[in-house]
Amino acid sequence: MKFRIFEEYPELKYGISEKSDGAMKFDAKRRDAYFSQLGKATPYVLADVVHGTKIAAIDMGNRGSALSDTDGLITQVGNLFLTITVADCFPVYFYDPAARIIGLAHAGWRGVSKNIVKEVIKVLKKSGGGGENLLVGIGPGIRECHFEVKEEVAKIFGTKEKFINLSGIIQGQLGGLGVKTGNIEDSGECTFCLSDKYFSYRRDKLVQVEAMIGYIGIKHD
Repeated sequence: MKFRIFEEYPELKYGISEKSDGAMKFDAKRRDAYFSQLGKATPYVLADVVHGTKIAAIDMGNRGSALSDTDGLITQVGNLFLTITVADCFPVYFYDPAARIIGLAHAGWRGVSKNIVKEVIKVLKKSGGGGENLLVGIGPGIRECHFEVKEEVAKIFGTKEKFINLSGIIQGQLGGLGVKTGNIEDSGECTFCLSDKYFSYRRDKLVQVEAMIGYIGIKHD
């Protein structure tokens, strides 16, 4: 997965694991091995996602930890990776190159309905970022083709439609917060459709969630 909007910033390292890398949510050793294989043997912080909207600003004091009740992370610290696990929910990547601040959010339907990206930008602004230079990439997630919801969930989004376009809603929310259309990029990948590449909670109907890990960091020499 690559975002065109991030191409001119070689210091920015980001991505998402794939099914072939194994399930990442409950296996710290596997996560460590994954980052080591990528040549990114760098401290990381994991948001222990709960489908809420709490965003934490973190630093090296948080390295190696899993932050409870947290669905998003931001930092100004280099050589520290922000990570979340996803398995249909969208990883949303933020970079303000002027302020050199990064962010990463876990955006499932609950978080999207509560405008989690607004909370990320709020915390970014408190740290001096989130301005007109802000770039946002929307990673793989369950797309409208397979995200069928019950009537009560549709009502939360103000629609009667059975199929919800979460990525489109995220993009609309970002636009409403002042993020330029040209600064937003969607990977277009559907976790449900790409059964050989990604885990999907809805498709696989697993008792224990198997998930990918999304990450972002600013690498310094």
